[in-house]
Amino acid sequence: MRVIEADITNSGGWISFAHYMELALYAPGLGYYMAGARKLGRDGDFVTAPEVSRLFGRTLARQVNQLAQAGLTDVLEIGAGSGALAADLLLELERLGTLPGRYWILELSPDLRERSRDTLAARAPHLLERVAWLNGLPPSFEGIVIGNEVLDAMPANVYRRVGGNIVEMGVVFNDGKPGWSPAPPGASAPRSIPRGSRRKATAAKCNSIRRGSSAAWVHFSSAASRYFSITAFRAASTTTRSARAAR
Repeated sequence: MRVIEADITNSGGWISFAHYMELALYAPGLGYYMAGARKLGRDGDFVTAPEVSRLFGRTLARQVNQLAQAGLTDVLEIGAGSGALAADLLLELERLGTLPGRYWILELSPDLRERSRDTLAARAPHLLERVAWLNGLPPSFEGIVIGNEVLDAMPANVYRRVGGNIVEMGVVFNDGKPGWSPAPPGASAPRSIPRGSRRKATAAKCNSIRRGSSAAWVHFSSAASRYFSITAFRAASTTTRSARAAR
């Protein structure tokens, strides 16, 4: 927290929520995903679907298989975590006869990058040569993009509608604690925003993903609503489907 407070002070007393989120999660050696402590699995802070059952990855592989047959031969997984989903996908795609030419993993956490290597080496050692790890989006990519439970770990800007105006909300420090504050005068705002008091807008830049690629973002909402959403897009069209999560 001292690093964040110092950064806010050096930035004139205010930073965007996206920058605050980036520091909290990815500050080298200190951020939640960068500090080295175990985060994922039964001994960690949370568990995702691929850790619960291999059926999740095998089911998703059926969709990837359809896209592979349409000519998309490479896969890019963003935030692969322990590597469980990558292992399940690769093994099932091997069984279906549509192994990707290259399976890219974009993972910023050194600890999770190492864990995913270990998982793949243990469960699919003969497929390890097809896997490559990235520290950022490639300059250009054409293929299938997969993201499971990763959208909430992407730094995002926050905007609030105040009357007829759109105001970017950021973070300040007051009395030793972080708090919300509107952007100082001169900060830019989007031309439009969906109705509602507060919305997050993803700050991830995907300009390197070429037209014609396909993506699947899987994200589970809070336990109260018990819904999950699968958002898929190809080329310029977007389709969103929601289904009741099994619990």
